[in-house]
Amino acid sequence: MILPRWTEKYSKAESGRDHLAYESVGVSMLERLLPGISNITMRARYYSFFPWVIYRFFKSEEPKTYGEFRTYLKTKSLAFLYANGLCHPEENTGINGIDLVRSDLDKGAKKEYFWSEKDIDKFKDNFWIYSQKLSQLKITADNEESEIESLTKTRGKELAEAFESSIENTEYFKEYCDKCDSKISTSALKQYGQTGGVMDLNKFPKEQKMLLETFFRFEDIPDEVDDFTRYYIAQTNDGSARARRESLLLYLDIINQHKGVFEYDNLRNIQYFSKVNKSLYKPNKKLEHNLEFWRIFQARQYFVYAIETIFHAVTLAIDEQPLSLDQIANNLLDKVDFASIKKDFGIDINKGTTIKEFFQKISNGKKDEVFDKFFNIDAKINEEKIFRLIRDNFRDKNYNYFVIYPLIILGFVYLRFNYYRKNKTHYWEFGKLGGQTNLSMDVFFEFIDRKIEEKTSIEEFLSVLIRDYICMQHTFVAIAKLSWYQNDTFHFSYDNGILHGLRIADANTNAPKFWNTLNILTDLGLITEKEGRYQLTAQGKNILNRI
Repeated sequence: MILPRWTEKYSKAESGRDHLAYESVGVSMLERLLPGISNITMRARYYSFFPWVIYRFFKSEEPKTYGEFRTYLKTKSLAFLYANGLCHPEENTGINGIDLVRSDLDKGAKKEYFWSEKDIDKFKDNFWIYSQKLSQLKITADNEESEIESLTKTRGKELAEAFESSIENTEYFKEYCDKCDSKISTSALKQYGQTGGVMDLNKFPKEQKMLLETFFRFEDIPDEVDDFTRYYIAQTNDGSARARRESLLLYLDIINQHKGVFEYDNLRNIQYFSKVNKSLYKPNKKLEHNLEFWRIFQARQYFVYAIETIFHAVTLAIDEQPLSLDQIANNLLDKVDFASIKKDFGIDINKGTTIKEFFQKISNGKKDEVFDKFFNIDAKINEEKIFRLIRDNFRDKNYNYFVIYPLIILGFVYLRFNYYRKNKTHYWEFGKLGGQTNLSMDVFFEFIDRKIEEKTSIEEFLSVLIRDYICMQHTFVAIAKLSWYQNDTFHFSYDNGILHGLRIADANTNAPKFWNTLNILTDLGLITEKEGRYQLTAQGKNILNRI
């Protein structure tokens, strides 16, 4: 049973979702795989723009306080936002705050834009996210003499100077920058957007090359030591640079071999099943380790989605009828059509079937690496096919999808990765992330081990899963969010041993930085896109060949 732990805080990243605090582990994995890139950082040029703002601030006559810096930053960010938005008002450009520009454009054309002190003060920029990423990329560093992070002497300062050299001939820089930033003509903003815009990095090869070197850091390759924990877990000895570089190179390698319309589902299947189109995906040997960590991240995606799907089922059931914890599993299984499970997948089970028998039936007698290879992307049943069935039918009230299907996913992940625990221990460190508090896959596998040994039935297994890993976990997380954010996220109330439904839970997966990474690789001149098809440029092929 999960007991309260008051010494370790649950993730505070997203108060409006992740109601079991299990998705936060995926966030942590992504931070290790792609440090320096977040789900907000959509374009590479922000990594030279923000250093330039810091650079200009320290050159300005403004008092060097944090408060003055925030005002200065917001003013510069507003001008940059409108410069970009006026040139690229369409959606999906990756311009931070584009909705603000669109709403202003809807009011009609203007000859100039003016922002009052109140407008500047209430503007919500995203520097708080970028500041961490700039530090991870060694663009900024802590400053003992100021609350404001300083630019690193080489990389940070050179990026700022490169951005300034790209815009120094614009009317904005000559007539407005540090003179009258809050009242700027539309023509000057548009010229600034065409020169300093996030979509126009390819016009400035010097700045683009510096950003490319910043993301890949080829000059800082650490000694080749087969202790991958240094690079992907602890990230000591600047392991974050190696992890990011190898992840970006893996993207390039996959795109080079994929040669087709590229969506996140393609990436997940290639990383998880090592199948690209109709061929086996064989990465460059120096990227095999990186691929293993990505594979475990994708396993975590399936794993969490399955548990959150069962949470969805619980909230559906208690919305229809208040139930005790002991009644929920039986109530859900009574709604399952076991005959259709047998018809659809050939799995003959009932709620009294033991978990051991259940796994034997879905595994077709295969174990470990044999199971892994047998249940590939082309198999009649696998995690991806079950995941899609659940996702595509999520609004139906078919409890097969919400009870047995997620149990099949959990079984598949266990059967596929259990041998990693003994035979691929370097990689399985990723499987241990989350521990007890945020439920690592390793902890859950231990729970499955015990239930197999105890000859636990499906009903008993589901009952404990719902009690300990869903209901009690959600209670702890909801209490924490209420305490920290004053945000009521409870999906049920508990009164005299009975659960009463309050709202229906959805199942989610982590936003995987997929489009962000593709945009950045495009900005760096390494890939191009046409009608959803990505391919490497000559520069992209040169970078890939460097390994």
